[in-house]
Amino acid sequence: MDTTTASFTRTVVFTDLASFAQKTAAMSREDLADLVAQHEAHTRALVGSYGGSLVKNIGDAFLSLFPSATEALRCAAELVCRGLPGTSFKIRASAATGDVIAIEGDYFGDAVNLSARINSKTPAGQVWFANRTRLCMNQSEISWEDVGEFRFKGIPDDIRCFRAVVPGQCILAESLVDAAQNGRLLKVYPHHALPPIAEDAAILLSGFSPDTPALDAVTSRLRESVEPAQIWLQVHRLPPAARRRWGEAGYGLVVGDPSGVDAALDSALPIVWDSNSPLDTAIPALNLEDAWDLVGVGLALLRAPVSRYAISYAYDLLPNGRWGHSDGIDCPRIVVDGQGVRVTSRETPLFIDGERSKPGVPVSLSQAATIETPQGVYRFLPIAEGWVIGLVLGGAARSVELGVGAPLEIGRQPNYPGLVLHSRAGQEQICWAPGRNALRLKQSGYTLDTGFTGRRHVCVEVCGDGTVQVQQIHERLPTGLVRGGDLRRFGHGWKGTVEPGELLIVGTHVLEVRPSDL
Repeated sequence: MDTTTASFTRTVVFTDLASFAQKTAAMSREDLADLVAQHEAHTRALVGSYGGSLVKNIGDAFLSLFPSATEALRCAAELVCRGLPGTSFKIRASAATGDVIAIEGDYFGDAVNLSARINSKTPAGQVWFANRTRLCMNQSEISWEDVGEFRFKGIPDDIRCFRAVVPGQCILAESLVDAAQNGRLLKVYPHHALPPIAEDAAILLSGFSPDTPALDAVTSRLRESVEPAQIWLQVHRLPPAARRRWGEAGYGLVVGDPSGVDAALDSALPIVWDSNSPLDTAIPALNLEDAWDLVGVGLALLRAPVSRYAISYAYDLLPNGRWGHSDGIDCPRIVVDGQGVRVTSRETPLFIDGERSKPGVPVSLSQAATIETPQGVYRFLPIAEGWVIGLVLGGAARSVELGVGAPLEIGRQPNYPGLVLHSRAGQEQICWAPGRNALRLKQSGYTLDTGFTGRRHVCVEVCGDGTVQVQQIHERLPTGLVRGGDLRRFGHGWKGTVEPGELLIVGTHVLEVRPSDL
């Protein structure tokens, strides 16, 4: 008998399908076999693309080995982010790094045991990993946060574990959720005046870069009113030294890409107050007979080239149904350039008006079309003339109630009460034009949303007679109104009424006024 053994250092990743036993209890043997085969093929392909190898399965779980801790976590994040295509299964993943022993085609060792134990603790749709993996990975390349110290069966020491935050994901601390739900959350932006700060406020610093004079200045001001633990910095990835200094000062971190943080805040509080807002929870009384909702219904595609600064740009449809930057994850992508609008997906096929597209092959959108994606069904509406070339309607909707006589400002940083329109995508999605002006915009942090959405852009109000009136606030940036399929452009000082079914365009955001369900 061959008893050859070999020992080598690897990052061990366990993945499995959450709620597998419950969801497959009523399946036939043939369907179950097909599901397992699909799961294995999907996992093996992704693991291989990141330089790893899938070495064995244990029921619905797979064990994979990676020579790189960073690539192991990138792969685990993509597996979790995508789930099992065509099914409702969520995937969870865990990782631990250490020596692995190969004996007769099987794999053993402390890292194997630890990764399996961590997997048993990992919630569905998340990636957890051990501290030893954190020490081996490139900490500036992975979005991660601490989840605590745990005692695992068969492991002699307590193990500190961390979460790799996948694209579109953000898990808020309970104290922040409580603050948001009780009107004590204050969101502060760079170069924005601070209002009086209540003693029990929770402060979320958004748009600040670590270790900069702007961040130092605002934290110094805030510490005059609140304790360090009440101050939180919104980040995606953070260099280790900056993370250590921030933590040692007693501050908190909200980790996630912009789309993930926005979604988490939306869930906690439909209207996010900005840093000009007083910290109160007063809600204007609603006349239920004239109640309306303002609903975010889609993405407005600006005609390219954009203001001679951007030759083309792209948006990715993230797993949460929002538009943003996928950071390399396979997602449906919309590209706009001088040739028009195209949609594609790297691996997952799309259905355009019922026709299956080929993965990786762009499909031009020149007329109204229905786009079926893993995230849902979307509708493309072309615009013949104007600064907008088309609208993509559908997906994750964001709704805000409108009350009679209660004006609601809309923009990037509106006055209280206000609907904040968050940035959908970053500079990674923009192909810049040559020239000094474009370079200056890029260096200043320009995106399509910061360029075309004003801090205070437009105001919506339900009048006493039940009509919905819109007033343009911004002096330079336009607001669009789609009425009967035609796009109308309105500038500063315009006032008008909006009917149900008509669409407002503010920057890249498409909004619709609908009768409330109340």
